[in-house]
Amino acid sequence: MKKYMMIVSLLFLSACKNEDIQKSVKNCLNELSNQPSEAVFDKCFYYENEFQRQLSINFENVLPKLFNNYGGISEIKVDILNSSNNSAEVQIITKFNNGFVKNEKRKMVKIDNLWKMSADIIK
Repeated sequence: MKKYMMIVSLLFLSACKNEDIQKSVKNCLNELSNQPSEAVFDKCFYYENEFQRQLSINFENVLPKLFNNYGGISEIKVDILNSSNNSAEVQIITKFNNGFVKNEKRKMVKIDNLWKMSADIIK
């Protein structure tokens, strides 16, 4: 019985972690589409260095125009490809209101109990 309870607990914790990752990605992409700012970038992404951070933040002026051209986000699907306690790899499919679909893979890292996306897209 103890083994069964342990397995159920691990499955529950894994499902909760996956939901946290998915929720984090969706919240960040929606925030970026509505109000891109340096604060949102820093909340949503982690950077390997300051140069990478500055490149991402420079998109702050470009992103509203891009999201407006796409008509806003209609749907975000996040699949967990693999995960451990503090890292994950996700497949993100973003559908826009104009019909454009963006498909990307990103690494996720848990920093201070928050899931953040890699600034780099995995090929």
